[in-house]
This record gives sequence, structure tokens and C-alpha cells, in this order.
Amino acid sequence: MVFILNSFKKKAERLLYESKKFLESLKEMAESQNQLAVYLKNSEGGMDENYEGDDSDQNKYLLAAKKIHTEIYSEFENTYTITVLEPLEKFCSFIPEYERAISSVKKRHADLDKAKKDEIKTKSKTTDPTLINKATEALAYGERVYEALRNSLVVEIPKLIDSRAYVINPSFQALVRSQLQFFHECLESMDGISDNNANMSIEQAEDDLDKKMDDVLAKIKSLGICNLNV
Repeated sequence: MVFILNSFKKKAERLLYESKKFLESLKEMAESQNQLAVYLKNSEGGMDENYEGDDSDQNKYLLAAKKIHTEIYSEFENTYTITVLEPLEKFCSFIPEYERAISSVKKRHADLDKAKKDEIKTKSKTTDPTLINKATEALAYGERVYEALRNSLVVEIPKLIDSRAYVINPSFQALVRSQLQFFHECLESMDGISDNNANMSIEQAEDDLDKKMDDVLAKIKSLGICNLNV
């Protein structure tokens, strides 16, 4: 019983941990993408804060990254927290109550062992029916309390484990929906960047990039500083 609960607790807490980690990873992605967009824009030779009229791909990417960082992620975080994290956190919060109940059962078991020893000791030392009956009644009471608590846990722990489906399944569905919505909105925000290359195949795009890089490297090599024998 204890092993089953401990095993279940580890799995539930790991699920909650990974769910939080997933949200944090998306947050870091949005922040990193925004920073990348800022530095790409800066690499053009300075950044004008009034860039709404700039039609360059770098500026379009910056505006899209800012929207993802400040708007789209925030909406996703709110939805994800309410529909995924909070239900999992609430479910995990019930587990300590069962752990306390197990501790109570262990204590009652110790009390029961003591009552058994007391009864044996009383019977060995006296023939007084009053004392013997008192010890016997204490033992019977200890047995009833222990069995009641133990049987309750035997019934309730499987119910707790089975109830995970009522939390995890809806949370999983919410995760999928919110994730699809997040990436759909991210894709929409990126729509329009490099429209001229939209119909270009991956191979064509790579060839075009290679040619551009070759041209850039050739220009760099032609600079006087690259030909100095230092």
C-alpha cells in the first residue's frame, strides 16, 4: 500500500514538474527569439525605435517576435496555467493527505502491538477479571481502529489512482489545444516574411543562400585588411 502510493506520488510529481518545465521552455524560446530579432535588427547598423514603417524582412521578423513574446505567449501561459497546471497541482495536493493517513495507520499498528503485549503481561501477572477485561477491551478497541483505518486506505488509495484519468485526460486535451493554438498564432505572426521566397523550394533557398554567402566572403577577402601580412 505504501509502495503503491509512493510510486504514484513520484509519477504525479514528475508529470507536474515536466509540465512546468515545458511552459518555462516556451517562455525561454519566446524571450530568446525576441532577443535574436532585436540583435538582427541592430546588425543593420543601428536601430530606430520608430520602425513601424520599415518593410525589411528583419523588421518584419522583429515585429513578429515581439508579438509572440508579449501577446501570444502571454495568452498561452494564462490558458495553460488554468487548464493544465492548476488541475495537476490540485490533484497532487491531495497526496499528502493520504500520506498522513498512512502515518496514522502505522501509529495505530504500533498502539495495537502495545495493547497485545499489555494483555499478555496482565494475564501473566494477575487473575483479576477486571484488569484482564480492561486489557482485553483495550486490545479489541485497538484492533477495530487499526482495521478500520487500514481498510479505508485499501479502498481509497486505488480510487485516488483511478481518478487521475479525470484530471490527466482533460489536461492533456487542453495541452494539445492550447499548443496548437499557440503555434498556429506564431505561424500567422510570421506570415508575410520573405514573401518573395515563399514559392522557393528548400534546395533553391539553400543554393540562393550559398551564393549570397560566397559573394559576401569574396567581398570580405577583397578588403585590404585581409591581405595584410601581420
